[in-house]
Amino acid sequence: MGEFGIELPRGWRTMLAKAVAALDQADSAAPALLQPQLHRQLAEVRSLTEQMAEVERQIASWKRGQEECERIAAIPGVGLLTATAAAHAPIFLLRRLDPISSRSSRQSMKARSAG
Repeated sequence: MGEFGIELPRGWRTMLAKAVAALDQADSAAPALLQPQLHRQLAEVRSLTEQMAEVERQIASWKRGQEECERIAAIPGVGLLTATAAAHAPIFLLRRLDPISSRSSRQSMKARSAG
């Protein structure tokens, strides 16, 4: 809505509330022809946000019963989705993501090809 001169804050929850309020103003800068469509799009964003929150609640509930997932989630900087993904990723994938394993794998490949 910035193209109409309507400035909105960052953050979904705050932005959604401010965007609806800005559209509802009698002197809104958004063209009247577009306002119904913008309201529908904002409602869709709100609905998707609520659905994502529900999925995250379900994952968090599931995670509480998973010891390995809880251990990974305890690492500073590791969030819910990363912990659940890492707890269930195939071990060969985790090795590929580990810079030490990757480096030693590359070094051994170079040694094999040089020898």
